[in-house]
Amino acid sequence: MFLKEFRKPRKFNIYWTSGPGNIYQIDLFSLSRIFKYMGFEKKVVKAAKGPWVLNCIDMYSRYLELEYIGESATMENVIEALERIFKKMGKPLTIQADDEFNTVKFRNFCEKNKINAYFYKPHENPKNQIVERANRTIKFLILRYINQYGWPMSGNLQEDAQQVLDSCSWFYNRRWHTRIKAIPFEVFHGMDLNHQKKHEKIYYDILKPGTIVQRKPTIDAPRIGIFDLDPEPFVINKVEGNLQGKYQIKSLVTDKLEKKWYKPYELKPVHPSHFETWFFNPLLIEYLREKYGDKITENFLTSIQK
Repeated sequence: MFLKEFRKPRKFNIYWTSGPGNIYQIDLFSLSRIFKYMGFEKKVVKAAKGPWVLNCIDMYSRYLELEYIGESATMENVIEALERIFKKMGKPLTIQADDEFNTVKFRNFCEKNKINAYFYKPHENPKNQIVERANRTIKFLILRYINQYGWPMSGNLQEDAQQVLDSCSWFYNRRWHTRIKAIPFEVFHGMDLNHQKKHEKIYYDILKPGTIVQRKPTIDAPRIGIFDLDPEPFVINKVEGNLQGKYQIKSLVTDKLEKKWYKPYELKPVHPSHFETWFFNPLLIEYLREKYGDKITENFLTSIQK
């Protein structure tokens, strides 16, 4: 409790994507404790840790959808639930998930739908913090729903569970979200026209001269890493204006200034703890060798190691 109360916020982890529908985070969570609290887990639940729910949340707007999977969280059931969610939310450009989703079937599903998929192991620093935090909130809302309205008694467990999940997601999406300072439903569906300005205001104080950033990908740049941005590292050289200002950046590899001036939502500051895994990514090194040659790339890697 002491650490949670006094630790400093990680500001560099809050700028993820420039618009709704670009990046989704997905995760599974269990209703076993809730069913145990209700007292009928032995009658309807045979699995040790189930039943399972799939949570899919849009990283920009925090809008989410929930799908009840059941006792068996096989990859076929997960994909079917994800397809139902896509009918409501649309298909994203990128999906972030835990390493448990890193299977041949799921990768083939993402490749078929032209979705970039990134998987993270428990010990890795860039985790799915947003969906993990949403899981705890949803569980709390489910308990509040049960205490206030009771569990539906239609006799069909899947329909009853989905009714509760839909009610909780409806409330979550239409309440004020303190992190984005807006209502997720309005942001996701483009009803909050002022959210982009709020978004820029939040991150203006972070983007200062000397900050290492990534930019939106160019046509010739592959998409490497967790933020779906240009893999080449840049540093902010100069700032003009205030809230709606322009940012001049230069390459960390060649020290060459970019002719284009960028808006705040076109850049993503990188946390220092991500430098090692980013700079020494084999795909990034291969990309830099093809673009700048072996000598410049080796000089850059040597300077980073120092």
